[in-house]
Amino acid sequence: MKILFNKANNGATELKLLTGSYYQNSNFDNIAMDIKLETEALIKLIGAAVYSLAENYYHDATGSYASLVEHIQLVVAYKATYNFYQSNIVSHEDMGRKIKIDNANEKMAWEWMYDRDDHANLQKAYQVTDRLLAFLDKSDLEAWKNSELQKEARNLLVNNTGIFNSFYPIDNSGRFYYTVQPFISQVQQKVILPALGKTKFDALLANFKTLPATTALTLEQQNAQDAYLQLLGLVQEAIVLLTMVKAVSRLSLKVLPDGVVQQFKSMIASRNASQPALDATLKIFLERLSREADIAINEVKKHIAIPPVVVNDIVDLLPTNLLTTKIFRT
Repeated sequence: MKILFNKANNGATELKLLTGSYYQNSNFDNIAMDIKLETEALIKLIGAAVYSLAENYYHDATGSYASLVEHIQLVVAYKATYNFYQSNIVSHEDMGRKIKIDNANEKMAWEWMYDRDDHANLQKAYQVTDRLLAFLDKSDLEAWKNSELQKEARNLLVNNTGIFNSFYPIDNSGRFYYTVQPFISQVQQKVILPALGKTKFDALLANFKTLPATTALTLEQQNAQDAYLQLLGLVQEAIVLLTMVKAVSRLSLKVLPDGVVQQFKSMIASRNASQPALDATLKIFLERLSREADIAINEVKKHIAIPPVVVNDIVDLLPTNLLTTKIFRT
């Protein structure tokens, strides 16, 4: 694996142009390890085949992947500089850790300034990751379509960011969707499959993979399609809500989309100072989310317990008047 930086010994300049914050006169060797680590982490997400396309183009100009290289470089640059800044506050020397500063012209930042700067840089790292994944989803790259993430997604009833976001707002974050993809699979296998039964579940998944045409359907086919779509919507909502319960309870708040975290902040801000803060608020949020998930599962069970009414014939609400019948009216 080769990194997508420093081809002409101008790595610091590349990082400055990409992030706007990296100090151009810094020694690139100091951040090289962070770049390697973040590159390896990104390969686990997008797949080695996708990365190889960008690697070959950057170093050997093979193919037409300039846009792919730029998308990948942005992700690695923002994540690597974020990690580099965490360990760059103090200098590490033989006599211990020290802070070097020109007292006459410079001042150390306050802790809240570091926190705000870290948050801003981390959010940019997440945004460019979402941008990369959206680019790949829209592309025709076979390397991406054949990646492990895409293969796994094809067996899920919530198989993309858009479907997930339509049932629970996650800022259209592909990064978050692929992070919780294992949770989606667990919910589908451990909750939805037993609730529907194998026959109904297999039929629902098979139908979802190959949606029938929406034109030239008979009345019977249209009724069956409407019943299928209704069940699919209920199942997808249940999967998303149950996945969010797992995500909020198991993942760090830093991993969650900013829009979800803002809900916690709003709940904390609305409570007076004597009330429990984050832990208690998180518990309340999870209880509310769990109730919504339980309701969604119960809706699925009710739907499959009551056979849908299918109307195959058009029935006249009023009888036809005939001169020969005794109920003829004028």
